[in-house]
Amino acid sequence: MKQKDAKKVLLKLNENSQGEPLVLVYLYKNAGALIVPSDIAKYIGTSTARVASILNSLEGKGMISREISREDRRKILVFLTDKGRRETKERRTRIITRISNVFKAMGEERTQQFIEDWALFLKMSLSILEQEKEEH
Repeated sequence: MKQKDAKKVLLKLNENSQGEPLVLVYLYKNAGALIVPSDIAKYIGTSTARVASILNSLEGKGMISREISREDRRKILVFLTDKGRRETKERRTRIITRISNVFKAMGEERTQQFIEDWALFLKMSLSILEQEKEEH
């Protein structure tokens, strides 16, 4: 499989991995919490200016709403609308179904090996990142 094809497959399997979908997932997972744009920026690892642009787009699509905090009028709180909640839930279900279908096609033994290899990959990656951090 070519690298381009692999990237396409991974992005399709997890369409929540960037931009608007990532913001929607964050809001969905934190429903009921008081969320300000800076919280979103920290979560997705981008600037508050980029988050403002994403929020403007999502608000235009009717996926989120923003309101001024009653406790601190300097803060803007961000909420999913019913449409945003419904579409995010549907997207999550599609992704889970896709991944589940891949694991079914791989079979139990290969899936178990993949999970173990993935856990090792993450562990080693964390270790290397920590080493790099200490060296700088």
